[in-house]
Amino acid sequence: MVYIDYQKKEQVAYIFLNRSNFNAINYEMAEELGQVWRDFEGDHGIRVCILGSKTDNFSAGFDIHQIRKMAEAGEYEWSKSVMFGDIRVGPRDNGVTKPIIGIYHGIVNATGLWLALQADIILATPETTFGLGEGLLNFPVEFAGMLSRYMPRAIANELLLTARSLPARRLYEVGTINEIVAREDLLPKAEKVASYICSCGPGAVSVMKKLADEAVSAGSKAIGERTGELVVPVVNSQDTREGVRAFFEKRKPRWGSATK
Repeated sequence: MVYIDYQKKEQVAYIFLNRSNFNAINYEMAEELGQVWRDFEGDHGIRVCILGSKTDNFSAGFDIHQIRKMAEAGEYEWSKSVMFGDIRVGPRDNGVTKPIIGIYHGIVNATGLWLALQADIILATPETTFGLGEGLLNFPVEFAGMLSRYMPRAIANELLLTARSLPARRLYEVGTINEIVAREDLLPKAEKVASYICSCGPGAVSVMKKLADEAVSAGSKAIGERTGELVVPVVNSQDTREGVRAFFEKRKPRWGSATK
């Protein structure tokens, strides 16, 4: 693996993003994540995974340079979606049915937020921020239709519609995060939680995890199809090209051709 640090110890797998300080997810990194998730699921000696990063931030989201190429070409295809397309970063999309403990610090944004929310138990440092900055580029958040299944609708809308990040404390208050933990205590705390999971019967854990996941993902196929219908024309619009150019030129975008 080039971008993912993947280790196993006894009954626990450790999956840590390690591409760069901001861990922007490109297609190569997404492919590695898919491989890791499938290996984790297929190893019958491993019962739980700890997901985090080796750097100061979990992930700033999908690689902006790849978004720039798509926007300038105006040829974005739904098959290139890292949530609904051919290459998917999420564990559920790769058939994972085992528990995941997420340990996050720094920036958790965009596609990085979607990946982070796939964890069953989430620990974060006080300094961690969670956000969805895609709107600043006129790039619709692909999992907008699913976000309110992970947090209250009002909080989801604030993230989606303002592109402002929220502190970990706020998401802890509304129940999206399980616990706020000092950075040096993140991994030890996660390993303790993993030991609790491993002390439970594997059959019971597996069934409860599947039922919980099915409740969250019910209707997701229809949401995905509808999302594709709405997202593609916006991503291929002039406004998205302008938004991306403005980002790289460090100026405010001049909106004017938004897709209705």
